Amino acid sequence: MNAWKTLAIVMIALLVIAIGIKFVYNEAHTFKLSEKQKTFAVNSSMDALKNEMGSNSYNITVQDHGRIISTANGDKKVVRVVFTYGNLTLTALVDMDTGSVVEKSTVEHSGWMTEYQNQNTERLEHKRWFRAT
Repeated sequence: MNAWKTLAIVMIALLVIAIGIKFVYNEAHTFKLSEKQKTFAVNSSMDALKNEMGSNSYNITVQDHGRIISTANGDKKVVRVVFTYGNLTLTALVDMDTGSVVEKSTVEHSGWMTEYQNQNTERLEHKRWFRAT
């Protein structure tokens, strides 16, 4: 084998190793949520965000997988919960061990961004080429 073929094989092997390490890392730092855990996360975040939420009925989205984050006090299991209502989006990161919200954010869309948020936009140009008119 010449040098270029050897180099190509080595580069492909390194790429496969890197992808394998990333896959193992992701699998080791996530956990599947049961319906009971999802309900716990939603209730905990609703309690913490009740002042921001008011009496509106929000669309609630909970991720299917939580993340395991390494901290100085050991590993913590967290889940992100998202509440949307009109032009307002509330996000909470819930600690699954204690039920406390460790991070929360509020985003309010205004102006043209309000219409843009609710559109089913085609973000990739190639999709427009094949669109039926």
